[in-house]
Amino acid sequence: MLSLFFNTASRTDSQNEILLDKLAILTLNKRSKQIQIGE
Repeated sequence: MLSLFFNTASRTDSQNEILLDKLAILTLNKRSKQIQIGE
């Protein structure tokens, strides 16, 4: 996880935003799955 953030340091801002968007989607998917399992 940390390596992903270190790798973004050398990229452009737009590429960083795309990666952060993907990361946000992944975390949201994990949370929604955990909620579904919890129910």
